[in-house]
Amino acid sequence: MANKTKLAGRHTIASYLGLLAFGAWIAAHYFGAPASFGYVGIIVLLVAIIVMFATRNADEYVSSLWSTGANTAFLAIVAYLLFGPVIEGFYEGFTRTENGQSLPPDAGAFVVLVAFFAGYFWKRLRGGY
Repeated sequence: MANKTKLAGRHTIASYLGLLAFGAWIAAHYFGAPASFGYVGIIVLLVAIIVMFATRNADEYVSSLWSTGANTAFLAIVAYLLFGPVIEGFYEGFTRTENGQSLPPDAGAFVVLVAFFAGYFWKRLRGGY
């Protein structure tokens, strides 16, 4: 029993560190923070996600949090990949401003991480299973 509690605690700490690291990456990538801030954020985010993945089955609650985050990320990336170009093409056709493919290539990773953490922490804030 104590081992599962330790794993759940590690998972919780890793989830908060992952969220903070993702925030650091966003600050560096989009808001002009130093690049080293973003690099450290990516490294911490990678380690946090590995720890979260390794401890995802610590108990039923942690498993449900992981499942919600993973399902949200999967649905978001499928929607982005299927409907993103359609919406972009419709908008450019409607406004008659054709300027090629303007969806950035790294936006898929951003969409997945935002959706994962949004689903994960929304479930955590709501509580329950």
